[in-house]
Amino acid sequence: MREREDYGKEYVQVRREEVLVLKEKNQILMDRLFKSDNQVRDYKETFDSVASSNDSLKDRKIVEMAKKNRALQLQVESYKNKAAKAAEIAIKLKKESS
Repeated sequence: MREREDYGKEYVQVRREEVLVLKEKNQILMDRLFKSDNQVRDYKETFDSVASSNDSLKDRKIVEMAKKNRALQLQVESYKNKAAKAAEIAIKLKKESS
């Protein structure tokens, strides 16, 4: 009888863990879906502005994309600088530990 209770508790615990894992996976998928929806919306706006005959709309979209490009370039440079600093620290720590 005792073994049955232990098995039941283990079964419930395993199921709870499975539910938690599934909830976590669901949240990840929902986040990806949200990001994808935003990306599709951005692409649609870009397509609409380029396909339209309105030059001012095209110009605004070009400026907007140039700003995004610049922001991404700055972010890449920042990551490169951080990586270089981290590499310097790693080399320094390696020399100290030797």
